[in-house]
Order: sequence, then C-alpha cells, then structure tokens
Amino acid sequence: QSSALAALRVPPSVKCRRILKGHFGKITALHWSGDSSRVVSASQDGNLLVWNAVTANKLQSISLKSTYVMSVGMEETHGNLV
Repeated sequence: QSSALAALRVPPSVKCRRILKGHFGKITALHWSGDSSRVVSASQDGNLLVWNAVTANKLQSISLKSTYVMSVGMEETHGNLV
C-alpha cells in the first residue's frame, strides 16, 4: 500500500514548451491572462513584458520606476495590467 501512495505523490513530468527571452534580471512574477493567450512577466531589471503565449513573441515592454516588483496581474475581463 505504501508504494501505491508513493506513486500518487510523484509530480507530473514538466516539458519546456517555450523560452521567453527579454529580461536582463531575475524574474520575480508571472501571470497568465484569463484566456491564456498572453503572459506578463516582471523582473528585477525594472520591466514588465507582455508576451503572446502561443508564439512566444514579445508584445509590449513597460519600464517601471522601481526595479523591485514582487507581483503582477492581469485583469480577467479586459486584459488590463494591475
């Protein structure tokens, strides 16, 4: 029975599908849009980057006054950054 429990606890395998290149600092936050078509990332380089999640193309770069961003989000209905 313990082997059956151990099999249930094995995490699913993770496969890298895309590599998004654009930040020059550590990534501190990431959020998917409600329809999963875009991703927004925040980094210690002081930029928010908006990505097309399907093509991995960078859609927008937003420079911030602070380089210390710990969270980022996208409003679900209209896709606005918050």
